[in-house]
Amino acid sequence: MTPTLAPVSGADAERMCLDDNVEIQADWVQRGQSDDEVRRTLASLPIVHQDQRDHGGLFLFADDRFVNVCEIVRTASGDMNLSSSIGLREHAGGDINISGAWNSPESMGAPVADMMVFGEAAPDVKAVHVVLEHGRRLDAWLGDGLWIAWWNEPVGSVAIEADHANGTVTTTKHRMRAITLSG
Repeated sequence: MTPTLAPVSGADAERMCLDDNVEIQADWVQRGQSDDEVRRTLASLPIVHQDQRDHGGLFLFADDRFVNVCEIVRTASGDMNLSSSIGLREHAGGDINISGAWNSPESMGAPVADMMVFGEAAPDVKAVHVVLEHGRRLDAWLGDGLWIAWWNEPVGSVAIEADHANGTVTTTKHRMRAITLSG
């Protein structure tokens, strides 16, 4: 049985995820804007979603321009490990897009395997589901044009489904394999 660890607080997430020491990409800087202005913007992104599990928390920070997906897991020793993805929003045209995915096997410090995929959805998308390799469908969180799914088992995904307001369903193939390390 996996021990229950203390939840990751919103203050911990803001301190760790909204670090202003991020490397600024050239396409993040708009005309007349400095790297420091972009850093300040990234450091002040509002939280739009969080999901707490026994071993850590997933935090989604975003505005209309940037998105920061940040996972903080607690190791058995109580340390907090951070994985994050920061980038520009890629507004989905008429469907959904996949902005990123990652997996963190147990050997990377988390007490369970963490798998995650996220992206953006068009305004008419009413639900997003992730289809796993063994056939199970996960409901993704959807809000503010963003979606994210996080599961804690070493099973990859094979597709992302979008339910549209008009009743249609579109499927995007997505192959994400679980990482298994031997030891």
